[in-house]
Amino acid sequence: MGIPVIKTKDGLVKQKSFTYQKEQPWPLVLGIDVSPTSIKYLLLRRKLNSTVIEAYGKFTVSDQEYDLSAKVEEIFTNIIPKSIWKKAKIVVGFDSPRLIVKRESFPRMSVKDMKQAVELGLMQQIENESGEAAVKCDFIPIGSDPELKGNTRYVVFGLPENEIFDKLYAFTNNHIVPHKAVPSIITLSNLLQFIPREERNGNSAILDIGAEHSVLVFFKDGQIDFYREIAVGGDDFTKSVTGTIFHEGRAIQFSAEEALEFKCKYGYPLGFADGMTFRGAPLTEVGAMMRPVVERLSGEIHRSLVFYKENSGGEEISSLYLIGGGAKLKHLTEVLSENMSIPVSTFPIPEKIRVIGSTEDQKRFEQKFLEQAVCLSVAFEASAEKNLLPEPFLKVHKNAIIQKYMAYAAGLVVLILLVISNGVSSQNKKLKREVSAIEARIRKSPSRGDEFAALQKKQKELSSKLAELNSKVYQDSTLTQLLKLVSNVIPENIKLISVDLGKEDAKPKTSRRRSAQQKNKEPEKPKTVLKLGGWAKNPPYDIGVYLAKFVVELEKSGYFDEVVVNEEEYVEEENSYAFSLSAYLKQ
Repeated sequence: MGIPVIKTKDGLVKQKSFTYQKEQPWPLVLGIDVSPTSIKYLLLRRKLNSTVIEAYGKFTVSDQEYDLSAKVEEIFTNIIPKSIWKKAKIVVGFDSPRLIVKRESFPRMSVKDMKQAVELGLMQQIENESGEAAVKCDFIPIGSDPELKGNTRYVVFGLPENEIFDKLYAFTNNHIVPHKAVPSIITLSNLLQFIPREERNGNSAILDIGAEHSVLVFFKDGQIDFYREIAVGGDDFTKSVTGTIFHEGRAIQFSAEEALEFKCKYGYPLGFADGMTFRGAPLTEVGAMMRPVVERLSGEIHRSLVFYKENSGGEEISSLYLIGGGAKLKHLTEVLSENMSIPVSTFPIPEKIRVIGSTEDQKRFEQKFLEQAVCLSVAFEASAEKNLLPEPFLKVHKNAIIQKYMAYAAGLVVLILLVISNGVSSQNKKLKREVSAIEARIRKSPSRGDEFAALQKKQKELSSKLAELNSKVYQDSTLTQLLKLVSNVIPENIKLISVDLGKEDAKPKTSRRRSAQQKNKEPEKPKTVLKLGGWAKNPPYDIGVYLAKFVVELEKSGYFDEVVVNEEEYVEEENSYAFSLSAYLKQ
């Protein structure tokens, strides 16, 4: 959603009328939400008229970095098949207390200048706060500025680039390069499509209650407007129940497992379960221990609402939706709604999204929806916009696209050569028929000397053209056969990047097979040589063996007198291997 923005011929940002629009979505997205205590994944496939969840899940992680890396490896090795995630766009959402989100107004300018202006502003703010200058940022256009004519309003966001590298280490450590990295709260606007239109187009808020903390996000006109972290999470409710209760002369204390059982069964019981007990303890007593946590959460939300109203021209939110594991606490929505004097409810389960499998699978997902809501919003990211992926990772995907099109181009070249070869062969046959016709006419007119001489001259001209075409046919046919040979024997992990057929004046300096007798020979005449260039990404340790096998297969083919490796290079920074070789055709 947002205002459409196009780039004009002069490089300026031009805006159309303000309207909500859906971006052309990626067909298959693997959304991964990384938080301090867990990592969630959700594989979303978009079809013509439906959206299907093919896989989802959650891992609890410790503070150890290797534990997160192990969980990422588990997802990409044992849960999502490689044949599937290789075709998917991988989007990583993450939390960061250092994320800066604000609304800015800018005059008409080029896209490049716009990015520089946003980066400079965020860089100064982050540098003042932490002393770090390198910033990765992006912006979302949201409409014309009613206060400044000719200006456009944007949501701009960013954070230190080194923190993004840290967030993605668990993926790069497993040789996984995501297509997109984005703060999770930025993706929450994707959920607004599932709430009533009047709330979506107005002011609303979503409270994500995580295990250790909560995040309150305010939305205006379908885009994030303000957010605030609250130091209260679902674990605080559980810990509050583990305190000691004195009832009828005895002390009662619940274990962590019993506290979790109570929370799932009764939630926040004050005012909802009078006269009931749990393992001998009155629910009212247990609820009294939970009250400080509920009041602290309620107070923080109320202060945030007041602050937002004061800084948004008196505007108030129309509704508050709860997501996250802590949102499943029974009676919490009623208590918050009463304290805030606004409608509060858990986020509605999307009706148009289906889980692959049976009806029971669908019900299980609906039970876990509030926990998976953020991960679902990450998987709904539709394009490369709003992307904080560092430049080195973006280059990896650009290079992959280039290699893909080079492979297509190589196949097209082979096809063109085949067409040319067939065309030359057709002309060759036509000329042969013309020569045969001329010879027949000569035999039928032996007494006409002048005509005979003219026909002989024509025959010589046609024979010359025939010889020239035969030469072309020989060259094109040979090149076609050589390309077929190379494509059949080249190892799968080596990509062919250059092919050249020509003449070479001198013998090569080095060769894998060179006898003493060959060294003493006089320089030979120029020979026809096929020069090949190859490249491999993430080569195995024995890549040299694969190259040697390739050379042997070429020599055994019978086409070449000699095959020579001219150059080999391994680039450690890119983990890539390249080589070039010359194959000398038999005379």
